[in-house]
Amino acid sequence: HNSFTVSFLTDEKTPGFVKYGTQANEIKSQASDDRDQLSGTVSDYQVHHITVRGLQPTTTYYYTLGTGSNGKFDNNGQPFTIKTTARNGAPAAAKTIYGSVSTQAGSPADGAVVYITLSNAGEMSSLVKASGSWAVPLSNARTKDGTA
Repeated sequence: HNSFTVSFLTDEKTPGFVKYGTQANEIKSQASDDRDQLSGTVSDYQVHHITVRGLQPTTTYYYTLGTGSNGKFDNNGQPFTIKTTARNGAPAAAKTIYGSVSTQAGSPADGAVVYITLSNAGEMSSLVKASGSWAVPLSNARTKDGTA
């Protein structure tokens, strides 16, 4: 109800960000890669995972993707759109799905993205940490239409 996450790949390592707003012609707010949000510094990545936080429930947001100084990427000349859901009462019991990911060489798959697909729920994702671990709180799951 108050955030959304976008993930994308780039050909080369570069800073990534999402510009967003509540009007298609005024997209001025910006969110950086989740790792940059934690560290407070901007770094270059090939796999980008950006969570836009602090949004209003039941509101349509317009957004574009950006990388380094290469401008913006949009939806064929129009911004992408997403609508946050209504806040639905108390969250479900705290249950978490988690695991670890390794490369073929056996080292942690730092910076990879894990996607979680549940029956009757919208897709969720997690960025893999330097240790190879990832976790997704299932209490954040919503039905695909966002009503429950």
